Amino acid sequence: MRWLLLMLVLSASCKSYVHQQPKLQQASLLPTGCEYLVDFLNKNWKKHRTRPCHYYEREMLSINERYHDCLVSLTQSQVVGLFGKPDINFEGSYTYRFHNTCPKDLRGFFFLKFNFRGENILSVENGYMSFSH
Repeated sequence: MRWLLLMLVLSASCKSYVHQQPKLQQASLLPTGCEYLVDFLNKNWKKHRTRPCHYYEREMLSINERYHDCLVSLTQSQVVGLFGKPDINFEGSYTYRFHNTCPKDLRGFFFLKFNFRGENILSVENGYMSFSH
């Protein structure tokens, strides 16, 4: 019995990805129509435990199209409240990376990118990016 309990504890602690639920979940703090995005993130948003990467779910490819009106109406602080700390924060943009294994040397990944002017969103992009050496 102890052996089984030990194995369950070890297998749970070895998971590479953890659900990352939005900290900002009150509908009154979000633009109208964003409650469905919160539900989507609660079910599908998984961050790698140690690397700046999120688990690739097929549904992530359509997040911009499905929730575009909500995404473009968010502020910079609301993006962080919903999606967490960005994987890449560079020159006025936040990028969240997706991969099914999140290797150390991430040469290609799907992404969701928010471009800002101050606190407001200029645009939201998603797609695939690859790098070669």
